[in-house]
Amino acid sequence: MNNPEEKVQSRLAPSFLPATAVLEMTYRCNHRCIFCSCPWENPAGGFAQREELSIEQWKDVLHKLVGMGVCHFAFTGGEPLLKEDYST
Repeated sequence: MNNPEEKVQSRLAPSFLPATAVLEMTYRCNHRCIFCSCPWENPAGGFAQREELSIEQWKDVLHKLVGMGVCHFAFTGGEPLLKEDYST
């Protein structure tokens, strides 16, 4: 177990994880809703936009979460359907 990720996964018990994961897929959005809850859109929020994960990276995340017992997913963002390569 020289891989730090393996050490973390070996300590996690699936029963302690939430059943649902909310995944913010992209910053892209085709609206400017006044009720938007995206922290990166709040000028006083202080959240910087980081580089988005690729679809392949998201697939890896999903596989890991399923392997740890997460069984429900909510895809959000921005607008998740605007994510590049979303159809793959």
